[in-house]
Amino acid sequence: MCIIGCSSFVGPDDYELIQSELDRLVAQSHIVLFIKGNRKFPICGLSSGLCYMLKQCNLEFSTVDLLIRPQLSLFMRAMHEPISAPYLYAGGKFIGGYETVRTMFDSGLLGSIVR
Repeated sequence: MCIIGCSSFVGPDDYELIQSELDRLVAQSHIVLFIKGNRKFPICGLSSGLCYMLKQCNLEFSTVDLLIRPQLSLFMRAMHEPISAPYLYAGGKFIGGYETVRTMFDSGLLGSIVR
């Protein structure tokens, strides 16, 4: 499997390495938010919005900065198309992107879904 996007390339040899990195990052914390920036300094509005929602629900979470991991960013974009960053994982599973998480937050279900 090859994933091509922007000016970067993720070839078949890199695929397993990047999948391993994703699996390792998701296993390090129950709730992991893949964003542009980090939880203290999110770079874009959507990333900032998801950090805010998780904090409002009193959820402990870690962040992974996709800006310093361009291959991981391309990999995740291809994996979750048409959803773009940010990406929320909980309990090792993909929960959703901004719109999905916003819907959960607005309905009051976000805290119970990702715990």
